Amino acid sequence: MRNILTILVLLVALSFPTLTSAQQDCQEVDCVGICGRFVDENNDGYCDHGFLSEVLKAREEKEEKSKKRAIVVGVCLGILAVAGGATLVVLRKRKDT
Repeated sequence: MRNILTILVLLVALSFPTLTSAQQDCQEVDCVGICGRFVDENNDGYCDHGFLSEVLKAREEKEEKSKKRAIVVGVCLGILAVAGGATLVVLRKRKDT
């Protein structure tokens, strides 16, 4: 009886990993939560388990490039502002002497 119980416990324990890893990805394209497993960690409005259409992939890539450009422009403007401020300080010191 103990052997049968041990075998049943092992069978049940071994069946759980296959149930949880049966299907990780949704087969929907541009899914907005149709299957009930909606996960949107990148905040794009579409489920991370599904697939994106080519149009949405291109749009996301374009938005990502725009964000990177905005960061570069912001950093450059910050550097120019600091350099300009330093130049003004030097010019004022020369004028005062």
